[in-house]
Amino acid sequence: MQTNIDLTAAWNSYIAKGLMKNVFASSAGKIEAGMRPSPNGPEQYVIDLATGQNICEPPQLKHFANGMEILFDPFGGLKPYIPPTKSGKQDELPSAAAACVFACQDPANPLSLLKRTPLLQTKFTNHEWLAFPNVTPWEPRGLLLWVPTTPNETSITLPHQSQILTHAAVEDFLEISLANENFITFFNSLNGAASANHLHFQSCYLNRKMAVELAKQTQKVKYTFTDGYCAPALVWPKNIDADTLWEVIAKIQQTGKPLNLIALSSGIYLFVRNRDNEIVDEFPGRGLGAINLAGMMITGDKSYFTRVNENTIASAFAKTTLNPTNLDFLLKE
Repeated sequence: MQTNIDLTAAWNSYIAKGLMKNVFASSAGKIEAGMRPSPNGPEQYVIDLATGQNICEPPQLKHFANGMEILFDPFGGLKPYIPPTKSGKQDELPSAAAACVFACQDPANPLSLLKRTPLLQTKFTNHEWLAFPNVTPWEPRGLLLWVPTTPNETSITLPHQSQILTHAAVEDFLEISLANENFITFFNSLNGAASANHLHFQSCYLNRKMAVELAKQTQKVKYTFTDGYCAPALVWPKNIDADTLWEVIAKIQQTGKPLNLIALSSGIYLFVRNRDNEIVDEFPGRGLGAINLAGMMITGDKSYFTRVNENTIASAFAKTTLNPTNLDFLLKE
């Protein structure tokens, strides 16, 4: 099932309607943060509600020789966040609906997705999906959160499902990834940088190749892997069938290993994670997700932006991902 969606038009329309704004308490005080139209396209803004002044620094993007990038995103850095207290293995996010970060069953919660206006709703093979704008998107041209919904003519309903892939979810993931050629789509598992234990994907506007796409590739048994890239990844063509991809994902999930899945313009990339190094000393503030492992580091911390280099990234990636020699359960069949 192929569904073509003009996500850029939907994103720009949403912003033009003034729907892309949120008020919350931050380290800078009570602020309104959002996106607004500008002559150069959508732009981030952050207003200090006490003074009415725009306090948002411009983002900065730094490129490394190996294709890696790091984005200084002061906009995202203003969002309230409790960082991990230690490196290494982290506790699992609670699975109960009552503890869901999305407050999926609690419309009275001011942070509930049920109180937000979705960008769009569309049907893929197995589920109806809602796309919500990220609250503080690092990419002004589009950053979406996809969650499955139960069709309801009068209200939004979000059945609580854990952040675990199924064959049906993989099939829909692949369809979402093909819905717009200008957007990439990714999934972070539990203990693999997922911020919520509720089934969701993310899509982001991207108009360039990522570092992982520039890596050489090699064949091991029946699988293709990146070769020489600091975060080893399994690779498939963009048009891979769901059965083939699900076969590998199911085996990984059965071992309890976290994973990150990302659909880029050149193919599908899957990173298998070392759960004992979910949080690494090189980047103590948060877990590394699919977008990071593919080649883009993102931070709202200026000192982090300044100190990170290729060696820092390579060291962190080597700790938090598994290379093919640690994937006997796949290669010895």
